[in-house]
Amino acid sequence: MTAPSSNGDCSSVSSKGNGHAAEISLGPGFPVTAQVQQMPAMQSLLAQILNTNRLAQQKFYLVVVPSDASPHLLEFSSIEPLVATIIEQMGKEAWVFPFLGHHLSISRGKMRWLITPYGNVPLFAVPDPSALEIQSDGYIGPESVEISFPPVPVSAQNAETDDEADDETSPLPT
Repeated sequence: MTAPSSNGDCSSVSSKGNGHAAEISLGPGFPVTAQVQQMPAMQSLLAQILNTNRLAQQKFYLVVVPSDASPHLLEFSSIEPLVATIIEQMGKEAWVFPFLGHHLSISRGKMRWLITPYGNVPLFAVPDPSALEIQSDGYIGPESVEISFPPVPVSAQNAETDDEADDETSPLPT
């Protein structure tokens, strides 16, 4: 970009591409590098728009993936600390992924669920109810365990105890 100076000479401004530094040339032999900052009013206005126009319960998040550590998720209730954290990460060996929305959790246990603000989603195959096998013996333990009961003798199945026989012949109280 070129702009005429007040004395008729041309000055040039070229961006370095990162939005923070610009090289300003006032003529041959006079290069100057200067930091270019967003105007505070513009930054404040954008922050206010982002903070007020998000849906209820939405928050700002930043996934940070450092080159030498485990990834982690940071949560922010407004845009300003998110921006400050991104600026702090600049120049470090890391990847950052900012987003606005909901943090979805995953339940514990063998049959895990994705917990969302709109309902829970199973993270396992839900069987077709028409294809379910019936557990006729009532056993609910691990499937790998084989349990067998000794056969009950036929005479024991039909035998009545003395107490049962007495109960059947005893008269009811009147």
